Amino acid sequence: MEYLEFLKGLHEAVRPRAYLEIGLRHGDSLALADCPSLGVDPAFNLRVELGDNVGLVRETSDEYFARPRPLKPLGGRRPDMAFIDGMHLAEFALRDFIGVERLSPWTGVIVFDDILPRTVEEANRDRRTRAWTGDVYKVLGILARHRPDLICLRVGTQPTGLLLVLALDPSNRALSLRQDMLL
Repeated sequence: MEYLEFLKGLHEAVRPRAYLEIGLRHGDSLALADCPSLGVDPAFNLRVELGDNVGLVRETSDEYFARPRPLKPLGGRRPDMAFIDGMHLAEFALRDFIGVERLSPWTGVIVFDDILPRTVEEANRDRRTRAWTGDVYKVLGILARHRPDLICLRVGTQPTGLLLVLALDPSNRALSLRQDMLL
């Protein structure tokens, strides 16, 4: 199954009241949301039309999460669903997870893209191929070891898989306190 098809079905199943996307590139996955939504990306290049329910922030996720009121663009709503598809390096993906979980309700769903690289070349930290996952796959091991309270489900979507993370704990600081030692 193609990842956008899976995400569409997940939106239908979860029916989020608010949606957050880190790294939106052309906007294809963000366009699936039919609730108040926010896309965060310093260099997006939209190729699809987005609804009136969507806000865009042209800044890095670190800048976004450092805002005094990051939920303001969502009308104060906590995102019931979030998609992390930003910089394809484990340390960025981990920081994005920490930031998103802090804003989410415990019933929320956080989805990572590019968790199942198909080749060693795709998984390089330096981009050398058209399709590139980077080393985002490392986040799964970090979550398994340091946050065993989370439910992590790998989904073999095309082209490079997704990771669904459930049973969030917005008050948990285990990752943020050890962040520099985890990678």
